[in-house]
Amino acid sequence: MLLNNFYKTIKTDYSKDNPDLFTVSIKLNDKHKIFKGHFPGNPVVPGVCMIQIVKEVLSKLLKKNLHLSDGSNIKFISVIKPEINKILNIDYNIKLENDIFRVNAVISFEERIFFKFKGKFRNKLE
Repeated sequence: MLLNNFYKTIKTDYSKDNPDLFTVSIKLNDKHKIFKGHFPGNPVVPGVCMIQIVKEVLSKLLKKNLHLSDGSNIKFISVIKPEINKILNIDYNIKLENDIFRVNAVISFEERIFFKFKGKFRNKLE
């Protein structure tokens, strides 16, 4: 898990008009040890961490143990530099269909989009 070590959740804003839409703000830990190797002198958030953050935040909000079952469209648009981009917003649009959560998520801050995700999560069977 990356939560509370790599990043912390700051706040969650829910849409008043649509319960499927919400935004979660997070703060990155720019001192995390992962940045010593990715990349020394020019730290950036690894793409796999962006996917993991999308999953963890969603799992926590839904109170489900989710796993990624399909990443049909994943776009890394701009690098996230933790020393500059400490605060990020994740906009979610989710739909539940037959125990599958169809998710569109965008990681951004202000006008800058870093990452777009479209895929499916399922409840993880223990």
